Amino acid sequence: MAIVPEFAAYRSGFDALDTPSFHLRRLKGEDAPALLACYSDPDAVRLMNDDNCRSGFLMTDEEQVRESIRFWEVCEDFVRQCVVDKASGEPVGTLEVCAHHDGVVILRIDLRTDYEREDLLRELIAVSTGDVLAACPSAKCVMVKAIPEAAERRRALEACGFTGGHQIMQYPHYYRLDRP
Repeated sequence: MAIVPEFAAYRSGFDALDTPSFHLRRLKGEDAPALLACYSDPDAVRLMNDDNCRSGFLMTDEEQVRESIRFWEVCEDFVRQCVVDKASGEPVGTLEVCAHHDGVVILRIDLRTDYEREDLLRELIAVSTGDVLAACPSAKCVMVKAIPEAAERRRALEACGFTGGHQIMQYPHYYRLDRP
C-alpha cells in the first residue's frame, strides 16, 4: 500500500489558498485563542473526523490547542491549514489534507458551528480538493467523513460530486470523489 508519493512535496510547499469567503494558510501558535472557540464546542467537535487519531478534538483551554498546533506543525503525514474568515480576519477552524494508503487522500474539515453551512463547506471542499488533486497526480481519490447528522456537510459533498456510503479501514460514513 503506497502513500501518494507527491504528498511530501505538497506538504512542504503549501503556502496559501483562497476562496471567496476564506483564506487558508499555515497554522501558527497565535491562532490558539481563536481556534479554542471551534475545538471547545462539543457540537462542532461531534462533526469532526478524529478517526485513527490519538485522541479526540475536544479541548478546554488555549494550551491544549497550542499543543495540538505544535503536533500538527511537525507531523509529516498531513498538512493542517488554518481557515481564516476573510471578512473578520479571524481563524474559524482548520482543514487537514492527509495522504492515506492506495492513493487515497483524506480531507478533514474542522469548523465553528456557525460556519457549518453548505455554501461555505462547498467553497472549502472545492478549492482544497482541486488543489491536492492538481499537486498529487497519483492520488486516486479524495475522501471526507460526514456523519449522518452532518446534513450541511453531506449536501456540500454531494454538490461537489462526492458519493456517500464508503468506509476507510473500520471507519464508516465517508464520501468519495474519484479523480476524473
